[in-house]
Formats: sequence, C-alpha cells, structure tokens
Amino acid sequence: KTRFFVETANLYLPAPGVIDGRHQVQIRPAQGQVSELTILVPESLTVSEVSGAQVTNWQFDADERTLKFSITPPQSTEFSILVDTQKALDPLPAESTLEPIRVLNAEGEVGLVAFAFGPDAQPESIDSDTLSQVNINDFSAGLLPNDSVTLHRVYRYSQEGGEIAMRVAPVAPEVRVTSREI
Repeated sequence: KTRFFVETANLYLPAPGVIDGRHQVQIRPAQGQVSELTILVPESLTVSEVSGAQVTNWQFDADERTLKFSITPPQSTEFSILVDTQKALDPLPAESTLEPIRVLNAEGEVGLVAFAFGPDAQPESIDSDTLSQVNINDFSAGLLPNDSVTLHRVYRYSQEGGEIAMRVAPVAPEVRVTSREI
C-alpha cells in the first residue's frame, strides 16, 4: 500500500477582479511509490496550470472540485508540484473566503496559507477562527511572483484544514504637491 505525507504552501494574491493562487505541494512517500494524486480544490477556484517534472495528464473536474494527475515515473522519494489557480473577485472593495487546496488519501497533511498584495489592492481585514497565524518569515518567498508584491499574513493549518475570510480594498491614489512661496 502506498503511504505519503504532504506539506503545502498556498499563496493567494488578491487584485482588482481576480485572486491568483499559487500552491506548492511537497509529497513525501513513506511506503511504496506515488503514481497518481487527487487534489481537492476549494469552491470557486479554477485550476489554470499544473507543473512539475513528474506530472502528466492532469485533469480538473469543476463539478467534483478535484484535480487528478499521473506521476511518471512513479516516485518513491520526495517531489514537488506547483498548481496555479484563479478565482473571480467582485469590484473592490470586495469580500471573499479562501481555503487551502487538499491532497486526498495522504497519511498526514500540514501547510501554510499566505496572502500577498501588489500595488493595486490592500487588505482591509484578514481573519480566521480555525487557523493559527504565524510569522511571515515562515513562508518561502520563492512563491512570490515578483518584488512588487508584499506578503501580509501567513497562517498554519493541519489535517483539518480551515478557511480565511478577507476583505480587499483598492489602493487610493496619492497626490503630493510641493510648492514654494516667494
């Protein structure tokens, strides 16, 4: 029987009209070889890309909320997969509830959920009753797409998962005037 453990880093990037998600999934086989995986994708997220050296034939079923793919060749050592997702967002200010993606049939799962914002949006509130807030430095900055985004909050979850409610506001334009009177 195949047994494996999972550690996931979920990054959400809210912007006007959309929330982009980047999810790095670390799979650690403990017994046997992993030849296929099924990921449960939270409601209203759509999978746009799946990458990893071993990933072949991925398929996202929007009705079942599952992402299935094969691992070729089957792996008995640790490997990583990157999943990109998107979610529509109402015009700002807007509210949304987000959850981490979950790997089905894992013996154990832990992970982080992080929120980063670019120059066009800012957090008005980010709250969770079920997840523990941790230090921003606990999250790998390698998932950030560029230097123009700033990491704001990071939460840790375990096998039970959890959800985070947030309110995103637009960044107001700033006008500065320099004058000199004579």
